Amino acid sequence: MSVEQRLYEWIGGIQYDRLPPAVRERAAVIWMHDLVLGRRFGHGFWPGQVLQDGLQTKAPDQGWLLLGQTKRSYSAEESVQFNSTSMASSVLEDFYGGLHLGPVIIPVVMHELEKSDGLADSKAWEKAVEAVVAGFETGIWLQDRFGELLGQMGLRATPLIGALAAVGAIAKMRGLSEAEYRAALSLPASIGLGAGFSLLGGTEEWIYQAGLSARLAYQSVRFTRGMRYPNASSLTGSHSLRKLLKDGHVAGHMGDALQNNRYRILDVGLKRHPVNIFVQPAVEAMSRTVREIGKDAVRGATEIEIQVAEQVSNMKLLQHPGPFEQPYQSVLSIPACVAMAGIHGSFLFADLRQINQFEIQKTARKVNITGSRELSAYDARLTMKSKGQVVHQAGVQSDFFYPPLDRERQWLETKGWNITGDDELWISPILKLLTAGR
Repeated sequence: MSVEQRLYEWIGGIQYDRLPPAVRERAAVIWMHDLVLGRRFGHGFWPGQVLQDGLQTKAPDQGWLLLGQTKRSYSAEESVQFNSTSMASSVLEDFYGGLHLGPVIIPVVMHELEKSDGLADSKAWEKAVEAVVAGFETGIWLQDRFGELLGQMGLRATPLIGALAAVGAIAKMRGLSEAEYRAALSLPASIGLGAGFSLLGGTEEWIYQAGLSARLAYQSVRFTRGMRYPNASSLTGSHSLRKLLKDGHVAGHMGDALQNNRYRILDVGLKRHPVNIFVQPAVEAMSRTVREIGKDAVRGATEIEIQVAEQVSNMKLLQHPGPFEQPYQSVLSIPACVAMAGIHGSFLFADLRQINQFEIQKTARKVNITGSRELSAYDARLTMKSKGQVVHQAGVQSDFFYPPLDRERQWLETKGWNITGDDELWISPILKLLTAGR
């Protein structure tokens, strides 16, 4: 059995009634998290660049949804790309390692719901949950298969893997045949490295990665349904993504790995700070410190020790304090981002333009990073000292980034990002599904 066929059968086997409650809840938590971010950041600079003159309608009952906007769009592709960019431009989206699938999958599923006029149909919402799970499961499997190879080439995984995952979500929503699904995979798989974004550039074009990936997935299904000669083995065949990436694993091993797969959406976390996933635990520890003892105590510290998992401490790139040629390179810096949190308490992604300021750089040079085999990947311990004396200690455990539904709602409310207005239309039905029968 080919990997493409196995993926299709895996998607087809995902049924709402058979999903464990924890899987349904994780899908709902990710949906709520990314949707509220999209509404909150839909007024920002980067989403605004997606909107094209003349493609919006003022009539509230015409066109397609634009998160956070009073206007709607005449263009389905623009709607998907805008909503995806709105979710991802916060740099607070969901994560699985360096992969961020939610802002790619959720906007296309939302569009499928909107297009089918299924917002009031509980069965349509069950199908939406199935589609989200299908997208994440196939995306994570593909990331485990190809992500490291993309990283070795210095490329981000989300643009390519995200599009392939979102095609799976659309296939679930529309009930595509196997031939249609395999044809739709062929377009992003054939684009391959042409969908690549630099991993370490620190420049701004990568902020559009999720939006372009979501648009590619939508167009892939649209453009390939009428193709007579698609590449039906575009992932692992003779002319495939596997060949392009020089993947040495045998196809049989790949199929076995998929067959033994569990629900990997449970491994998806939610970001709390607009930084690299391995940087955010240290930033959270500093944010807690500021809340407990104040910014003045941070300024008066002579040493800030950050203890992280040993494998994280071995990533030398994360220890660079700056200054930075491009300010957004600092998302990969534990010292700089810890200093930013110490000076400001919290910050948004756009605030990193201040990262080279003197006070932040001075504080960053007080940070000392050590590794511990006792800590998990997203654990961190902070010890603040003044003239050799411990002033304060704070710790963060990995499970903080994998919140249950109630804790996620509380976190959003503390940020002032309440679920109101249009969000109720898009969140309440999925929450009702979770509480049905309780």
